[in-house]
Amino acid sequence: MSRFTLIITAPSTRRNEMAKRHRCTGSTPLSGYVKRYEKARGCASYRVLPGALIVLSNGLSKEDHYELYESMNAEYPGIRVVSVVHENPLYALIKASKIMERESLYYEDGVEREYHIGYFTPKSIPNDLLNNLVHAYSTLFNTAMLLLNSGSLPLKVSIRGVLAVLNKFILNQLDYIKARVHVNVGVDYSAREAVKKAIGRMGTSTRCS
Repeated sequence: MSRFTLIITAPSTRRNEMAKRHRCTGSTPLSGYVKRYEKARGCASYRVLPGALIVLSNGLSKEDHYELYESMNAEYPGIRVVSVVHENPLYALIKASKIMERESLYYEDGVEREYHIGYFTPKSIPNDLLNNLVHAYSTLFNTAMLLLNSGSLPLKVSIRGVLAVLNKFILNQLDYIKARVHVNVGVDYSAREAVKKAIGRMGTSTRCS
């Protein structure tokens, strides 16, 4: 099981953050609170929806979560922070959102195990720009939907590829998409290191194409 922390902002906070984002470059104000933990604790954070931040938070203690909540809530009242452990990333997100219906701050104790991060990039069609564009968009959309259906959670979807935290029980079932995409998987207790391995910044990733 791995740790997942869901951070949800109030509607008024989202409007405030949007205004600040127009005046700033780089990280949004809310994600800036989490950045200090990314290098120190090896966490990784992603905006999965407007006003919703998911943190792959192995190594982030109960005290860290309380400190994060208090510092964020002081500036953005109405913040909710819920941290759970589960082997299924999508179910962890659903579980956290259900807890948020009754709790503003919650931390579940549990054993933290490594993340399985997948990076999926479309295979190109030689010398065919238009078909490559259509192929990339359709392939990446379909890949993201297949991952969701498998219990995995897409973290970032772009024309370059899909980055997702995987339900490890589907690792042996990825063959059915390898005809259309390259699959790179990184495994590590530290989410930050697992992401680096998955996108190929380190030479220890598992290539499955």
